[in-house]
Amino acid sequence: MTCVSDDKAHYYPDASVFITKLIADKSSRRILGAQIIGSGSVDKMADIAVVGISMGL
Repeated sequence: MTCVSDDKAHYYPDASVFITKLIADKSSRRILGAQIIGSGSVDKMADIAVVGISMGL
C-alpha cells in the first residue's frame, strides 16, 4: 500500500508531504516493512511503523 500524506496540518508554514509504503504479508496480515520518503518529519512515521512491526500488527 502506498499513501501520500502531510507531515502536519497543511496550514502550518513548514508543512510538507511524504510518501509512505507499507509492505505486508497477505496471509498473516502482518506488517513486514515500511518505506517513508519526504522532506518532512518522516522519523515520526518510521517510529509508528517500527512499533507496529515489533508488536506483530
